[in-house]
Order: sequence, then structure tokens, then C-alpha cells
Amino acid sequence: MRSKVHSIALSLVLAALLLPWSVFPAGASERAETIHIRSAEDFVAFAENCSYDVWSADKVVILDRDISLSGVDYLPAASFGGSF
Repeated sequence: MRSKVHSIALSLVLAALLLPWSVFPAGASERAETIHIRSAEDFVAFAENCSYDVWSADKVVILDRDISLSGVDYLPAASFGGSF
């Protein structure tokens, strides 16, 4: 029983240590550009830029606050290859 508890504990510790690499691949934080979205206008500009396949590669997008797109005329992001 004790061996099983140790195995589970070790598995949880290893999973916690590996989690950052699963969220941000090795080196991603060093080369990633961070984009902050604070308004509907910011989101529309972001969505327009995502029409190019490579534009969003390695970008980290942070939604700084809740925004409403109600009544805003925009097209959804066509292609996104970063982390939101």
C-alpha cells in the first residue's frame, strides 16, 4: 500500500513539474510576442491580423478584461496559431 501511495505522489509531482512545458513549448516564452486585448477594438484588430496564417505563430494573447462584441461588426479570427 505504501509503495502505491509513493507512486501516486511521485506521478503528481512529475506532472506538476511538466505542466509548464505542456502549456508553453520549450523556448516559446523567449520568442513569443504578447498581445493584450482590452477592448472590442483591440479584438477586432486581432481578428483582422489573424487572416494571415503565420501572423499569430508563437504569439500569446491575453484577454485583460471581459469585453462585449455586441453590435460590433467583425469577422472571426480565420487562423490562430498562438496561445490565448
